[in-house]
Amino acid sequence: SNNPLPSLTYTQLLEKTNGLEPNVALLDCEGCLGTVDPMVLETVDLLILEEDQNKHINYTEWHLRLQNQYDFECRWFLIDSSPWGWFSMNLKHSAWIKKNKRTEYPIPSDCQEYISSKGFFKSDTTNGRTSSSI
Repeated sequence: SNNPLPSLTYTQLLEKTNGLEPNVALLDCEGCLGTVDPMVLETVDLLILEEDQNKHINYTEWHLRLQNQYDFECRWFLIDSSPWGWFSMNLKHSAWIKKNKRTEYPIPSDCQEYISSKGFFKSDTTNGRTSSSI
């Protein structure tokens, strides 16, 4: 079918949220970066991207655009591909934060520091394994 997917403009989104501006955007849009309303990129503080459309999107070009045009810096980049299926062969994710918001959203130096600071896990000393404390 050639029916377009339902969508909202940024202005329509603001109307639906009574003017509350979102400060985070998750873009998992299967190659739609070129169609994202520039107001989204100008307004949000944190941007999370799924980068799995390498044949259709030049992500290096987008990274430069996010840095130079929208004043983001990449705070996290993960290659989380696996050999167990075509859908995950080129799967990458990245997190971007506005440069002027760096101190408002501190990022721990590593995953273990974050886990410890939140108390999510504790070490099981009987067998040397990590178990959930949740």
